Amino acid sequence: MKRFAAILLALVLLASSVPALAAGSGGGDKLVAITFDDGPGPYTEALLDALKTRGVQATFFVLGSRVERYGRLVERMYGEGHQIANHTYSHKALKGLSDAAVTEQITSTAQIISAAAGKELRCVVRPPYGSYNARVLELLGAPGIFWSIDPEDWKYRNADTVFDHIVSKVRDGDIILLHDIHPTSVDAAVKVVDKLLADGYTFVTVNELFRRKGVPMEDGVMYFSCRNATVRGALTAPAMTYEIGGDGCFITLASADDAPIYYTTDGSDPLYKGKLYSSPVKTYGDCTVRAVAAFELNGSRSPVMTQELAVSPAAPAITAVGTRVTITGEGRLFYTLDGKRPTINSNRYTGAFTAAPGTLIRAVAIGEGNMISAETRETLLGAGALVRDAEAGDWYYGAVEKTVTGKLMFLTDKQYFKPDVAMTRASVLETLYRMAGSPPVSGAAASALFADVSDNASYAGAVRWAYQNGICTGEGGRFHPSGYVTREELAAFLYRLARVGGQDVSAAADLRAFADADTVDAYAAAPLAFAVAKGLMNGEEGSELRPHAYATRAQVAVIVTRYMALYNK
Repeated sequence: MKRFAAILLALVLLASSVPALAAGSGGGDKLVAITFDDGPGPYTEALLDALKTRGVQATFFVLGSRVERYGRLVERMYGEGHQIANHTYSHKALKGLSDAAVTEQITSTAQIISAAAGKELRCVVRPPYGSYNARVLELLGAPGIFWSIDPEDWKYRNADTVFDHIVSKVRDGDIILLHDIHPTSVDAAVKVVDKLLADGYTFVTVNELFRRKGVPMEDGVMYFSCRNATVRGALTAPAMTYEIGGDGCFITLASADDAPIYYTTDGSDPLYKGKLYSSPVKTYGDCTVRAVAAFELNGSRSPVMTQELAVSPAAPAITAVGTRVTITGEGRLFYTLDGKRPTINSNRYTGAFTAAPGTLIRAVAIGEGNMISAETRETLLGAGALVRDAEAGDWYYGAVEKTVTGKLMFLTDKQYFKPDVAMTRASVLETLYRMAGSPPVSGAAASALFADVSDNASYAGAVRWAYQNGICTGEGGRFHPSGYVTREELAAFLYRLARVGGQDVSAAADLRAFADADTVDAYAAAPLAFAVAKGLMNGEEGSELRPHAYATRAQVAVIVTRYMALYNK
């Protein structure tokens, strides 16, 4: 049945985003910008936690020298929607510096901020100590931001005093000065935020304060507050629509605020990897669209929109009977047998075809508007078996083919070999038992031999066979069937199996050639020396036996096929 094209229209907001209506807002039109100087520092993270809980954005005037130590926090500030601003590198009074020194203080910090944030950011500047003149303003290369409320938190170091000073004087459009390098200032800030939210204030970044008040900021001008009467709404996330045409799916993005839009179609973060939207974006398959509307990504942006676009047909299914391969699915089906990704120019599927064992079959479905499905990728092992995680170029492929088609090992979910998964003691013995021809077993029941082996377990016969032939032993009356087998245990199983079969097991390699030979347990020394001498096992990465590492399904398959070749099994 053809899958109906659909969009999951629920918005997924990033942790950095402000919920569309209520975050950081008391519900009124009174706007205020709370700013923090001289950080980041040891108390900044707690402040960020408190602001995030309340959905409040702030502006941080950071020092380059502090960012070098606390850069992780700058990245967090940017991600969570705060504005990062420049407070120079080392907090020197700019009026007393040369032109070159002023420029260096600002430009070096701008570079440090961008490196820490992971994105090149444009930053407003606050001169240290509020010290500036016309020459300094001209050298800023950005708008200058002063303040309209200074509670002198650096002097009083008392949260209640600072709180009282701010709430008694605050007005719509104010810029509040605090310092996040003092714990008392952080405590005061949280109290101020809670109080002003309750009084109907909305907290915004400096950039948003001026945008929402309708006042453009200019480079080289110092701003103290913004009490203009105009109040624009908060930026809203972009809206998305789509249309399937004759040559693809066309995605259209729109901002209700006529703001620039930055987007991605691969699910990545548009704050970092977003492309500037200019016209409908064409896609040929399912994708995850993420977009943000922003007049300035640093401090004047919307929540991030995430929408899943599901317009492609379902991936086709591949089945096989012997070497005859069938592909089923909706739309037009295309496939390749040469390892290349299938496209509309590849083989068009019209009916079952024959493929040789070891062939990689890749198939896609193409529907309306040339929407292309996810790819189905299967390797034909032969005997009607198809596997998704083993291909002819893999070092273990030949062993997978032999053990699966020989029914010594089986695929999981009928599709996956899972080569890197460790094998249990029970599953290894089942493989060896099948290799031995699954001979009939008599004598004591499995439960009589080991307390932790049920007579109804699929591996009960293999355990009984292995125990009766001295291939395995237990410990304290228990077999531990679900325990993973180690490489040295596997060697011991094979050594004993060969001996039971009347094979000469006297061959012994010098294990001292391996760097970890002294970690081999005494019981496994002879079996490992035998396995290495016979070429059943090699060193991992050439120089280590790794005797206590778990044996993976790929390793067991390879070792078992070597054993069969050695003894003509």
